[in-house]
Amino acid sequence: MARVLFITGFNRSGTTLVTSAVTQAAPARTLTVGDLARHMPSVQRFLAAASKHGTIPDRGVDRLPVSESTPEEYGWLLNAVTGDFAFGTQAAQAGVLDSLVDELAEAGDATVVLKNPSDTGRERLLLDHFADSRVMLVRRDLSAIEDSQSRAWNRMATSNRYARALIGSFRWTRWRSCPTTSCALTRWPGRRGPRTSSTRARSPRPSPRTPSPSTTARASGA
Repeated sequence: MARVLFITGFNRSGTTLVTSAVTQAAPARTLTVGDLARHMPSVQRFLAAASKHGTIPDRGVDRLPVSESTPEEYGWLLNAVTGDFAFGTQAAQAGVLDSLVDELAEAGDATVVLKNPSDTGRERLLLDHFADSRVMLVRRDLSAIEDSQSRAWNRMATSNRYARALIGSFRWTRWRSCPTTSCALTRWPGRRGPRTSSTRARSPRPSPRTPSPSTTARASGA
């Protein structure tokens, strides 16, 4: 398996900037919007619409242009499988990150750089799961993070097409095991996590307007 460098840190701490710099300097391979588009239909439609209309959209939270080469966090793929943006037991058992690393490493790069702010504080789980992996924790003054986050929310009020494309995918996808190293996300309407053998359909509740036989009997004096 390829060597993995995980980039963690709070949202708005600069993880995207650091990921881009490290990937270019190594050189290495990182997860991009184009990679997400291969697995997430709504992201693919978002990029296709931008290309068709000749527009260059931004991320919404900031002015960084969104293209197929824009770095993105792997938490979106984790959420498509487990309903959680952070790496945990379900993601480890499903092999989501393992398959993603294999897929990205097929490009011939010996190092894969993956960022995910949601895994800040879970670095030990990542290091234990991936042999010979490393973690780079991005730190920034909390007041600067708060200021950046406030401006991000204000921008999202009027520029949220990209965010809606990301959010629109995880309700319709799940990771499915396959015999090759590169697994695909397949559509699955209405669920945010994988189906398990313990999942059972709920029996429909009786209508409150329909009295039970015993109630009818008591009402009639039987």
